Amino acid sequence: MYRLLSVVLALGVAASLGLAQPQALQVYDRCIDGVVYVETVLRTGLLRNEVSQGSGFLIDRRRKLVVTNYHVTQERDKILVLFPVRDLFGEIITEKQYYAENAPRLIKARFFSKARIVAQDKDKDLAILQLDQIPDSAKELPLARFDPKAQDTLHILGNPAERPLWRWAAGTQPAVGRIDDRNRLPNIAVRNSKVIMCCCAAFNGNSGGPVLNDDGEVVGIASFNGGPGGILTGAIHFAEIRDLFDSIVLHRVFSVENPTRFTLHYQVRWGEDGEWENHTIKPRTYNVHWLKGPIDQIPYIKFDASFEEGYQEKSYKLAYYTRQLGRGVNPSRDLDAMEYVFTVDKEEMKIDLLRQ
Repeated sequence: MYRLLSVVLALGVAASLGLAQPQALQVYDRCIDGVVYVETVLRTGLLRNEVSQGSGFLIDRRRKLVVTNYHVTQERDKILVLFPVRDLFGEIITEKQYYAENAPRLIKARFFSKARIVAQDKDKDLAILQLDQIPDSAKELPLARFDPKAQDTLHILGNPAERPLWRWAAGTQPAVGRIDDRNRLPNIAVRNSKVIMCCCAAFNGNSGGPVLNDDGEVVGIASFNGGPGGILTGAIHFAEIRDLFDSIVLHRVFSVENPTRFTLHYQVRWGEDGEWENHTIKPRTYNVHWLKGPIDQIPYIKFDASFEEGYQEKSYKLAYYTRQLGRGVNPSRDLDAMEYVFTVDKEEMKIDLLRQ
């Protein structure tokens, strides 16, 4: 009796999520804790904000990195990411109202998080986000190693607009191809990218959601629809995701500000044996400097400390912040840099550099 009841409940949940087969239910239950809802504020309004809704998946739990589409984030800086919550019976809560009403508690439990873009590629419609926090239940989803076969059924997980959250959809008859300048699709921004096309009427909001094989590996992320009646879904191939992910490396970052009315000149080198590079900083501007890669090199700076005749050199060894950043994203002063500022003693006509 209890076994029959559990089967009936499982079938009921599967139907509500769009699941149509036992294999789909297994993939869903194994992977859904790594799928996220992504909301980007495009414009701030007086009464309400204009937002873009999409999906994504957790690719690196240690560094709290999530993959989504470029067209979901659009280079904005106000991005919210939400992980799914399970109820007392272990089932995913799909009602949006639950998450809206329980937002403060879910923030504390790390299911809600702010995010920033740390890598992006507009042509390939990819963006990688770094989150402030993730819940204990968050699951890292692995990238696939092999292309899907034509007879495979793929599993598309995401958050279609105007529907419950964390839905499943089937993708059939997958085919691997490439979009380039010779065969660009109408109204599709993707270019110079390897893609997977499959039969699936995915909805707006599925964008950025993982497309999985039966082993729960990510073969791509949903990006666009096409074909007669929009019956085809295009996914950005896992090789493109891996390429952008591998571009994320350690950056050592500091900035120099010139709040004065003078144009100043200085030199910077990385490491004791590095070459000095000349830099100019205009009045009331700042420069951001960074070094990429795993080798630890300390930055040095030197400059003429006097406006009087003769060269009076000052030099310092600087500190820096470290950030993980990839292709398409440069370090910023506000988010990434250890800040320094030039000062001028007007009475003695001396220049110095102070840490903010």
